[in-house]
Amino acid sequence: MFVPALGLMGTIKLYFLVRVFESVWFVWSTQISHLPMNVDYDKDLSWFRSQLNSSCNIEQSAFNDWVSNHPNFQIEH
Repeated sequence: MFVPALGLMGTIKLYFLVRVFESVWFVWSTQISHLPMNVDYDKDLSWFRSQLNSSCNIEQSAFNDWVSNHPNFQIEH
């Protein structure tokens, strides 16, 4: 649909530009609350308890809420 306005090469460039921005947003929104936490593998914890110990909530702000679409409350999520 963009080929008539941008040409084939312009459309390909636009596609890759959008993919770069999308990738940055995806990494930001998923890794924001999946940062590695201190996990002790020697303890015999259930899967659920291990997930709670390795997840974290991040500081609430208008920017984080808007960009992450509220999965910044990872433990509740």
